[in-house]
Amino acid sequence: MEIYYTDPYVFTRHPWSLEDLICCCDEKRIVEGDKLEEFIKKLSKIDSDSLSLVSERTYPNARIAYVLKNQKKEKLLEVILWAWGTEKDDFVYVNGIPIQEERFFYNLIEDYIPENRYSTQRHKY
Repeated sequence: MEIYYTDPYVFTRHPWSLEDLICCCDEKRIVEGDKLEEFIKKLSKIDSDSLSLVSERTYPNARIAYVLKNQKKEKLLEVILWAWGTEKDDFVYVNGIPIQEERFFYNLIEDYIPENRYSTQRHKY
């Protein structure tokens, strides 16, 4: 799994797509082996009933993203934190679908991001 991240407060001329983040990220991490198995176990605990789709128009504003691929390099999971909408910035994209922000998606990777490196308080964490 690859994790890309940059300062959540970096100013950009437009909301960043995943491609923008990959191109311009501050850091990239690779998660593999036992840590990847641990991630997959955490992921399996997701309660899909707790996820709410977003009905308003949103745009990815990628500051942290992670992509899980299989052996054939096909994407299995793509999560973009966060998204920009007309009302607020409380959305994430999961496999291209905007949903109400869930701390679950950040919690999955917080152990792989340097502690205190990026403040996420604006996102209610």
